[in-house]
Amino acid sequence: MKNIFLIIILILTSSCGYKPIFEKKSFDMIEFKKIESEGDEYSNKKILSAIPFKENKNLYAQDELYLKSNYSIIETSKNTKGQVISYSSKFQLEITIKRGNKIIINQSFNADFDYENKDNQFDLIEYQLNVKNNLINNVIEKLIIFTDLNIVELFN
Repeated sequence: MKNIFLIIILILTSSCGYKPIFEKKSFDMIEFKKIESEGDEYSNKKILSAIPFKENKNLYAQDELYLKSNYSIIETSKNTKGQVISYSSKFQLEITIKRGNKIIINQSFNADFDYENKDNQFDLIEYQLNVKNNLINNVIEKLIIFTDLNIVELFN
């Protein structure tokens, strides 16, 4: 009886249509005639290596991809002595896809994080680097979801 119950549960859960959101789709990559990026070079390289966008100069399509990233650390509060108490790290990515002179997609993705200052400067710098990587990963996830939802628009 337990075996039959287990088999029924396996059949029901395996055929429910569930697919992970970051599963590779039927498209492996989206190719562009030209890919340009400006802003934070580290962020741009990390984003371009994580998303399915590739440059193919021999491609007959006229689609061009432009990435513009900006990362900043802002002092959000100070004590009475003028020492920084807290920071806010902000990351913004603007993606533009053009076909000829016509803009097909222009979308911005933002992520920010507030945190307290640390006594040790080395620990603070290391923590800020971890925050930056987390913000970039957050934006990459948003970009992948946006791409998956708008893939038809990219190729029409």
